[in-house]
Amino acid sequence: FARSFLESNNWNVSASVNAFLSTQDSTPADNDYVPPPQPQVTERLFGGPTRRRSRKRTPIPWENNARLADLYRPPDFKFRGNFVQAADAASQEGKWLLVNIQNDSEFKCHVLNRDVWRNPKVTADIEQSFILWQKPHDDESGNSGSWYCGFYNVKSFPYVAIVDPKSRREKKKFENLSILGNGEAFHMQLSHFVENNPPQSGRGHKRLRENQSSSSSTKETSSEDAMLQRAIRESMRTAREEQKLKESMIEREVKHQSNSLGFKDEKVGDQEAKTPVEKKIRLDSEPPPGPDTTTLQLRFPRGFSAKSVKRRFRKSDTVKIVRDFAWSQMLSMDAAKVKNGSIEKVQLRTTYPNRLVGNLQETLLKSKILNAVLAIELND
Repeated sequence: FARSFLESNNWNVSASVNAFLSTQDSTPADNDYVPPPQPQVTERLFGGPTRRRSRKRTPIPWENNARLADLYRPPDFKFRGNFVQAADAASQEGKWLLVNIQNDSEFKCHVLNRDVWRNPKVTADIEQSFILWQKPHDDESGNSGSWYCGFYNVKSFPYVAIVDPKSRREKKKFENLSILGNGEAFHMQLSHFVENNPPQSGRGHKRLRENQSSSSSTKETSSEDAMLQRAIRESMRTAREEQKLKESMIEREVKHQSNSLGFKDEKVGDQEAKTPVEKKIRLDSEPPPGPDTTTLQLRFPRGFSAKSVKRRFRKSDTVKIVRDFAWSQMLSMDAAKVKNGSIEKVQLRTTYPNRLVGNLQETLLKSKILNAVLAIELND
């Protein structure tokens, strides 16, 4: 330490001592000396965040005039939300999305509000087949006018286009300004578009049609009603023919079985006495599934070719109808086994609980044999 002072003063002892003492006098005697803090410096790094300048809204010359403001105000039926919400709503309702981007500095945009969107025919077209989404071009909220202009490269205003709400692609763009200033011409354009494009699936879609006279619409309605009535009559006639065909086939089958077994009709007075096999059994066709039907499983006695069969019956059918069906099935499978029997000997018994269904005139609902298994017995 002393050597450093001597070297700095060219080995002069007196000068070195004076230099040492001068340093001791400037140093505080307190060993807890704390130097003062350095002054605070605030600097900005390069490439820092820049503040976006907000655009000032272009004032409308007549915004302070109530009469003119009402004349050029936007339509009340426009969709209030962003583009994604408007497209989802149009897709859900099965409508097309009609997009209109406005620029308040362009007078033609205000003419569009006055002459087109207020036209009664255009309003009816939009309510039936479109959802109108109208936004200013400088609206910087999420998925709004400014975003749409950048994504779809919109340069001129007013901008009107039909967008597919599902694919989000432009289907038709209206670039003719003469059409955008004429309500009748724009109505014809919308009508032509809807007529030449298939309707989209949705619960709220109504196909746009041109206004027709009352006489032509009445004639069309009456023609549709007549076609519907003819279709209903044809369907009923076909159903009756099928029912008659089934009945005749059952009757021929029963008659064939009885002739093969040698049964013959016997005349008793004025009445026709028939053997049990020849007794006519008229059965309705099997009803379709529904809340008024039930399915029964019929188990045949031992010895028949089939063990069981399933069939639907109406809950309002009687037990006698089920017995007649069981008898017809037994005849069609093996008539020889019931040659000496009669339909009156057929009994139906439930499997659980085990009970005999005796009243043939009760309905299935009242007899409590819905969706049940019935055992067929031949009472000797």
